[in-house]
Amino acid sequence: MKTVNEIIKNDRCYACGLCGSVCPKNAISVIPDDKSGFYKVRLNADACISCGLCYSSCPAADGAAVSDSTVGGHRDIVLCHSTDSEVRHNASSGGAVNSIIRYLIESETVDSVLTVRENPDAPFETEIISITNDNYALLSESPRSFASRYVGVPVLSEFKSTGKTAVIGTPCQIKALSKFDRNNEIIKIGIACSAAVSYNASRIIKKKLAGEGYRLYYRGNGWPGYNTLTDGNNIIETPHGKSYFEKMYTSRIFNRYACRFCPSHFAEESDLSFFDFWNSEEIKNEKAGNSACIIRSERGEAVFSDAKKNGYIETVKAISEAEAVKTQGVPLKYKSRRPYSGIYFKLADIIFKTRLYRLIPLKCYKYFCRMLARLG
Repeated sequence: MKTVNEIIKNDRCYACGLCGSVCPKNAISVIPDDKSGFYKVRLNADACISCGLCYSSCPAADGAAVSDSTVGGHRDIVLCHSTDSEVRHNASSGGAVNSIIRYLIESETVDSVLTVRENPDAPFETEIISITNDNYALLSESPRSFASRYVGVPVLSEFKSTGKTAVIGTPCQIKALSKFDRNNEIIKIGIACSAAVSYNASRIIKKKLAGEGYRLYYRGNGWPGYNTLTDGNNIIETPHGKSYFEKMYTSRIFNRYACRFCPSHFAEESDLSFFDFWNSEEIKNEKAGNSACIIRSERGEAVFSDAKKNGYIETVKAISEAEAVKTQGVPLKYKSRRPYSGIYFKLADIIFKTRLYRLIPLKCYKYFCRMLARLG
């Protein structure tokens, strides 16, 4: 039987983490690699019994099947937000995901929801957390800690296939769950993703703008949000769209190599998919924030409808598929439907592998973004 070792050796591993959870012999570990700023998967060949469970659940194992629709199958696409004004303001993009999680727990639809949050004491300042009836108050007490974390985190390394469960995950994580969950029992909530980001981008931002003692929030504090560094007393804050971090992220230099081969952006196998609605009018006029949601399955429709009916979220308007695609134009351009070749990506690989980024002034990343638009 095949194992994920083949995927790892070919640099196609997304580090979703599920292989480590399903391995019956604990032969697979998913660990933070300080040098690269990514999590990496390691297989202990001596402990492996070649059962094939890891490979059969791997989202990178079956190539790059792509839907006829860029958005994927769906019942509706809507713009929505949390009805809790503090959550809406401080979580990412209107806080709808935050309130959906709270609804799932309070309604006892599920026993737990697996997601991530900010934690300065965790690897790469981000921890995997299981939200249950015991701790769900954290969602409203510290919504900004649950705002977007631009770091690739192996959420499924903490997955337990017991009880009624929901998972908030990126497209690769949702795809892995779909392969594992043959009876379709897990509620899957996808977050649009163009690529995992190395924590080294965050390290550079902290080093050059503040210091290691500062906590980094990538989004939150309104829409489109702010990139914020704080040590508890001092605050360095920049609008997300104008931040150095956004330019570093957009340059693609700090993205995981394997993500270049992931065909999914909108997490097509999920029940609900959420994404930022980068509409020009929305960016100009909206201040509190909205989330765009793709309602895909009958179960997803029921969850969304009940959360709305019970006052957790509210909708703003319907969105067409064309509108959804238009707001994600740049990330979609560099999905695997297009080959990652050419001068720019060769340059990006050299900069990342040799760690030349340590010498690049932050203000130069805007020029890399312009170069990417021409040469990528």
